[in-house]
Amino acid sequence: MRVVVIGGGYAGVLCALRVARLGGANVDVTLVNARADFVERVRLHEHAAGAHDEATSVRALLEGTSVKLAIGWVEHIDLGARTVRVAERVWHWDRLVIAVGSQDDLERVPGAREHAMSLEGDSVLANAARLRALSERGGRVVVLGAGLTGIEIATELAQTYRGLHLEIVARGSVGAGLSRAAQRHVRRTLENDRVRIHEYVRVRRIERDRLLTEGGELAFDACVWAAGFVAPHLARDAGLSVNASRQAWVDAQLRAIGHPEVYVIGDAAKQEGELGENVPMGCKSALPMATFAADAIAAEVRGRVPRKPFVFRAPLYCVSLGRHDGIVQLRPDAGPNAPHVHGALAARIKAWIVKGTLFTLRFERWRALSFSGTRALALPADASQDGAHG
Repeated sequence: MRVVVIGGGYAGVLCALRVARLGGANVDVTLVNARADFVERVRLHEHAAGAHDEATSVRALLEGTSVKLAIGWVEHIDLGARTVRVAERVWHWDRLVIAVGSQDDLERVPGAREHAMSLEGDSVLANAARLRALSERGGRVVVLGAGLTGIEIATELAQTYRGLHLEIVARGSVGAGLSRAAQRHVRRTLENDRVRIHEYVRVRRIERDRLLTEGGELAFDACVWAAGFVAPHLARDAGLSVNASRQAWVDAQLRAIGHPEVYVIGDAAKQEGELGENVPMGCKSALPMATFAADAIAAEVRGRVPRKPFVFRAPLYCVSLGRHDGIVQLRPDAGPNAPHVHGALAARIKAWIVKGTLFTLRFERWRALSFSGTRALALPADASQDGAHG
């Protein structure tokens, strides 16, 4: 069986490795990724604050396996012919896995694409230099979005660039989705870091040096975007059924609706029905989805029909509040009274879990971790891609 996996992030790399290992000689696996480096999205807020660790290459993560790597942008998916075109080369597939993640939704607010600072892509280093320069002259920076992404960005920048005058703008309350006690700790941390909080603000437009809101104006020297994410155009352009966020609708087995030969996993997928309501964006769901899809494809290789549904449950969420503080919320589905730990212990747990994501990928080359595909391990609530945006 020929399997092509599009996307070299957490979900795509894990799925490709696992299919190759479980399928053995009966599968031919190709991983297609736009760039050679593996992007740790759970650490993008650290990179914006000047952390420039040596990047891990996707090729290094595949080393020692039978997975082939193709670097380049996917230009066309032909569902009828079952082909993927990358530059001048065409790849044929029997099973396709789309794992292209998500990106900043810069069309959500007029002016965002022109005037908001994104922490994605190749602009991270340039933006870090710009923020450092603003700190040196006491610049004013607005973080737009007060979900977990916005909180991580604001606290990281505040504790790294002490000269910045930081403000965080929320459409609702700061840290919505966290327990009441966890929200109080987040608020105290932001206030201790001298981050000014604006809640229940509706932004109508972003201009070069100010936010235009329903209640007035908010001036800035730089506006950092953390207010929403959307899937790339790939699934939609291929002809798959997608929602308003361009996520492909998938069934209980994570197969694209109407195209059971196509699996969609990670941020690019939206599961139909009640089960899908509990699947947030982020590596916390991407890794279990990748495991599930890989196991389903391996079952198909053996002539079996996958029937078990994908069910997501996360035992805890983690969020950074700078390098020395954080929130680890246990039983995140327990509502406003969910227990949590914070402080240095939470920061150490979050750091260990972030390192563990790469360890998971490296370990999968030789042996599977117990992801089972139906229950998530403790993973960071990397709201760089989760559903808790402000």
